Amino acid sequence: NRFDKANGTFSHYTEEDGLPNDAIYGILEDNRGLSIGQAGNLWLSTNNGLSKFDPKADIFKNYSVEDGLQSNEFNGGSFYKSRSGEMFFGGIEGFNAFYPDEIKDNPFIPPVIITAFSKLNREVIFDKP
Repeated sequence: NRFDKANGTFSHYTEEDGLPNDAIYGILEDNRGLSIGQAGNLWLSTNNGLSKFDPKADIFKNYSVEDGLQSNEFNGGSFYKSRSGEMFFGGIEGFNAFYPDEIKDNPFIPPVIITAFSKLNREVIFDKP
């Protein structure tokens, strides 16, 4: 939930809003914005990966085992932020430790290139690339 002080209302976030799962086990705030007196991103451990919530843009960026997590399933109460800003989230296969400022999104989507194709265990040769 998010409280809007200006109009006194709550917003409730769900999977429909971009969360990877509605079960949230831990929430930590990163240091982004703190030096200028603003809120940082919120990092949430869920039952389907980690999520970074940007309160300014009101969007979620989700991370899963495909991004290097130990598992998509995390444990309740198993989260910690060190003085240096390193975050720890514990899950069923261990824990993830990272500095949020070092997480960089890769905007480059590589092209798909098929180098070989087989049908019924026989290589298919195409006339054109």
